[in-house]
Amino acid sequence: MSSKKKKIIETQRSYYEAAFKNRQAELKSLKLEDGKIWNDPQLRHLRAKVRQANRRLLAISKIQKQVKASASRKREKAEEERPELTFSKKTAPQLSKKKAKQEKTTTVE
Repeated sequence: MSSKKKKIIETQRSYYEAAFKNRQAELKSLKLEDGKIWNDPQLRHLRAKVRQANRRLLAISKIQKQVKASASRKREKAEEERPELTFSKKTAPQLSKKKAKQEKTTTVE
């Protein structure tokens, strides 16, 4: 399972980028053609690892944006003024069951 911490992924990306540059320089020192350099399996593997790390970092940044947006919405909602409801047991509106049944029977007839 891949790591979900941004710092760890950045470290992995920098490691793979350095390894990619070293392998590319090594292949150029052998005076290979560009087509053969890019077809090197080890180089392609390292390039893929860099792309994977970039995608994971992008996903983490999207998640962080969503979390910030959600937190700001919650904060705004909490700051909104809400009308206070002050009902006591005596003044609270209550419907009796008998009245509801009587109303049903009168409307049906």
